[in-house]
This record gives sequence, structure tokens and C-alpha cells, in this order.
Amino acid sequence: MPFVEKDNMFITVPVSYRDYVEHREIKGPIFENYMMLLEDTPNKLNLKVENENLFFENSPRSYISSIFRWPDNIKEPEYLICCYKTYQMHSTSTALYIKKALSLKSPQAFSISDLGSLSPIIALEWARINKADALLVCLEQIYNMEISKSADGFPLADGASVIAIRSEGDFRILSYEQIWIKESKTHGVQETYNLIENHLSYMGIMPEEIMIIPQALSEIYQTGIKEKFPNVFTRKDKRNLSTADPFYSLEDICITNFKKKSYYALTFIEQSKVGVIILKKTGG
Repeated sequence: MPFVEKDNMFITVPVSYRDYVEHREIKGPIFENYMMLLEDTPNKLNLKVENENLFFENSPRSYISSIFRWPDNIKEPEYLICCYKTYQMHSTSTALYIKKALSLKSPQAFSISDLGSLSPIIALEWARINKADALLVCLEQIYNMEISKSADGFPLADGASVIAIRSEGDFRILSYEQIWIKESKTHGVQETYNLIENHLSYMGIMPEEIMIIPQALSEIYQTGIKEKFPNVFTRKDKRNLSTADPFYSLEDICITNFKKKSYYALTFIEQSKVGVIILKKTGG
């Protein structure tokens, strides 16, 4: 259970891309090879759930340079870490592509995948262990209807969010943790509650002082979290943005008049894991 306040780690307010369209064409040899495995996948994706568009017009990575620029007066980060659950449909490294698009020279660029929505927690651990600044880029690219659909949850959607991990910033990282869970009778709600409560108890934070930001996994999950805590923020859209999801919500809180709190808990959830990041707002 890493409690990292002593490590002086902060994150900046996330910046995210938000222009969704009704469909997107996906072409190229990589997609064609994927089509051989999923012959029923249509080339034109046109899935809408409750009037929600799920796709960006182009690949999510192509928008990063339009929403973020590393400040010229701040030393470049040592690492650029891309996190994603959904496979990035490109023949070139997405991390190296973004490094070039942002005109960064110094960072070692790599990706963390195959860990589902909890990849950002591994990225934080990497930065903490190496005592280094890092640029965290959370990307999701939806390319198959069946993968996007969920029997009892919100559909996966394209996402692109950028967060800087630095020695100063808008939110101090107090703690983070991920735990394995067995088959949950509460759809992960009780496990999430127990995990957050353990952290709050250890740090002496009252539930009234913290805003819980649950991943948009499903209506059942979000409603369950609302029943457990007095302050919970959920977005109006019904998209599951996986690795990027809680960061979209945190940005929404920062740029709107929604009630602010001193502490925030970002939750990430997969079928077999639950994770949380506890943050403290800096400044006024």
C-alpha cells in the first residue's frame, strides 16, 4: 500500500480530447489482419448507445499534440508513459509517435498495456520508484462493436487524456493501491469501498472531506458507490473510457462549478482488480 506523500509526487489537472463522432473508418494492414480474427466486425463502426457517440474522427493518439504541450520553462520529463486497455491499431509505437508529436527529446517512451484500466497506477509506481517526472498519456481506441458493448455496463469508448507527474502540481498524490478481487457479488462496489476506507482511515481523512470519482464501469457500480459515500462525482455521458476515465471526470470537476473538495479518490476497476489513487488539492 504505497503512501507517497513523503515522495513529493504531484499531478497536473488532466487535459482530455472530447470531440466524438457517430462513426469512424478504420483501414490498413493491421486492421485487415485483425478482421481475419473477427470476421463479423464491420469496417464502418456506427454504434450508438443512449445517443452517445463513442468514436473520435481519427486515431486518439493523433489529437494529443492539439490538447497538450510541455511547458518550455520546465525541464522535460524523464519518461513518457502511454497507458491503454484497448489495442492501439498502428504499425508504429504509439509512445514514440507521441514523443515526436510533442517535440520532446529527453523522455524514455514506452507503453503499459495488458493490465486493463489499472495501468495508470503502474505508471505512478514507475515514476515513484525512479524518483522521476513523467508524462502520462491514457489512450483508448475502440475498433470493434462487440468489444465496446457490455452486457451490464457502459460501452467502451475512445479516450485521450494527458497528465503530468511532477515534483509540483495541482494535486499531491497521497497514496495509491491496486488489489486482486475474487468474483464479486457487489460488482466491485464493496471491494472499492473497503479499499478507499482503508486509505482514509490510515491518513485520518473523513468521508465528508473527499470526493469519490468512480470509473464509469456501469450504472450498478456508480450507483453502489453513491450509496457508500456522501460525495461522488459521475459524468453525464455514459462512456467507459477505461484508463482515461477518472481523469476525464477530474478535469470536469476542475473546469466546472461542481462542488470542490480538499481530497479526491480516483477509482479504477477490472473484473479481477480494483485500484484507487488518493489526491489532495494544492493551493486555494
